[in-house]
Amino acid sequence: MMDENQNVTDDSVGSDYEAAGEIVNVNRTTVNRIEADLVRMSESSANEIHASEVEIRQGMSVNVQSENFTLHNSAAIKVNAKQASVNSGGVVLLQAEQADIDGSKIALMVSNSARIDNCRSGWMLARNVESNSTHVGLLLAGNVVGTVEAVIDTPRAILAGMSAGVALGLMFALGRVLLRNKR
Repeated sequence: MMDENQNVTDDSVGSDYEAAGEIVNVNRTTVNRIEADLVRMSESSANEIHASEVEIRQGMSVNVQSENFTLHNSAAIKVNAKQASVNSGGVVLLQAEQADIDGSKIALMVSNSARIDNCRSGWMLARNVESNSTHVGLLLAGNVVGTVEAVIDTPRAILAGMSAGVALGLMFALGRVLLRNKR
């Protein structure tokens, strides 16, 4: 179905519905796939979204490909965007050139540049991070400005890798010595 503007509401579709158009507004329903220039979702879910601009409010998406992505009080599984903004939401995998995260939880984030405020993340890989009150399990970043509490940051990750390498090397060396003595 291809219209310039399309409004999808709770009474009009089922979960296998596919929407396409320049502007697609989805309200209180589930849609399988959306292709559009602009997608606005409210209290809805979508399996797959391909759009230049995506805005999700109180909704859920599984896979999003977008130039500009905005998430408010919502959740997403996988997001790939040039510009991503997440406010009071949750994302499992976020890949973005520029990420702006506020009061959210991100399992894994890969970004060129990230502004993060009051966020929790499992893994964060970024070239530049500007942060305020952020907690991260593993942080690998080239430049960090602000407050980030990381369990493992870049220097610790390098040290852990080197330590693991040395430990494995010693184990293999000891194994060779013990095997020679048994012969």
